[in-house]
Amino acid sequence: MALKVPKPRNPFAMAASRRHAGVHDKGGKIKRRDARQSLRQALKQGREDFSPPFFFVPALPASG
Repeated sequence: MALKVPKPRNPFAMAASRRHAGVHDKGGKIKRRDARQSLRQALKQGREDFSPPFFFVPALPASG
C-alpha cells in the first residue's frame, strides 16, 4: 500500500489569510474626534449654518 504525499501548502495564501484585513473606514473614536473638531471650528468662526449630526432637544416642563 503506497502512502500519498501531501500537497505542499502555498506560503503566500497562508500569509494572506493571517493578515489583518478589513474595512478601510475610520473607527468610532476617530469619527467622534473629527465631529468635535468640526464643531469647535464652526463655533470659533461663528458659523450659524453648522448642523451637528444630532440634536439635543430640551425636555418640556410638565404642565399641570
